[in-house]
Amino acid sequence: MGRVKKTQLILGKLNVEISMFSETQSRSMVLRQLFGGELTGTMVAGEGEQESAWVIADNEIRTVEGKEFAVGKLGRIGSRHIARFKKNPRGFDQIELKDMVVAVSRFALEIDRERLVFEQVRYISPQQFAEAFAEIMVRSDERLRDASVFPDVVPQDYSAEFSRIRSIHRIKFELVSPNSLGDFYDAACAMRKVFITDTGADRVRVDCQTKAREGLIRQSQVVQIAQFMPVHTPQYGLVVVSGTTETGEPIVLRSIDKAKRVYVEVPADQPEVTWNRFIEVLLKEGRG
Repeated sequence: MGRVKKTQLILGKLNVEISMFSETQSRSMVLRQLFGGELTGTMVAGEGEQESAWVIADNEIRTVEGKEFAVGKLGRIGSRHIARFKKNPRGFDQIELKDMVVAVSRFALEIDRERLVFEQVRYISPQQFAEAFAEIMVRSDERLRDASVFPDVVPQDYSAEFSRIRSIHRIKFELVSPNSLGDFYDAACAMRKVFITDTGADRVRVDCQTKAREGLIRQSQVVQIAQFMPVHTPQYGLVVVSGTTETGEPIVLRSIDKAKRVYVEVPADQPEVTWNRFIEVLLKEGRG
């Protein structure tokens, strides 16, 4: 088999909203067609030497156990090569592109369930992957009105960190429709009605902060969502909580930093086996 390496995969969910012009087409159909062809969209972020271009390439559709999966690579291109890359946006495996790519994260997406796994690699954080992946999709297909990627969260890790926060000074969260049930059901439904149902929005971002020493009110609906959404329905939102501990130490808790990870061994020189390993993770997670 050759050299084998262990890679770290992050589990999550893709949330897709199709536009009013695509109401006759299912999300699965749109995703199948999107990843079955070339994704033409790119995203550029950062400034100066920190500027990077992001692109999805080497993507295709595979069928395993009667289920369809999109596999491919999300790549980050260094600032010095952005202009050159835009003239020739082809697959990452081609020799002429190797000196341009800063990092590549491979992924597999189960089309029907919109469940996703992607590699944790140097120079591409989970937050960067999530933002770039969703943005490229929307820019590549006019049938998509919106898209987001939210990783699963290890509940005990998030809850343990949240319990360390004694005074909450700021809460930021983002959620998309639908909201699922959980211990924060009443609070989530109230927020969904006010911000999503009543406005017809697909996504809401909330930013609450206070300079009061005692912090935000613990019994408030916003704090309830910040405490429980990453534990029960992390696939539908992100949370950032800033505050201080019992001893006054500053603390920032990001739900995405508590993402659920699994480890798989893949051969360095056999891409077919690699895709099978990624898909096996999704199949196993779906069974259980």
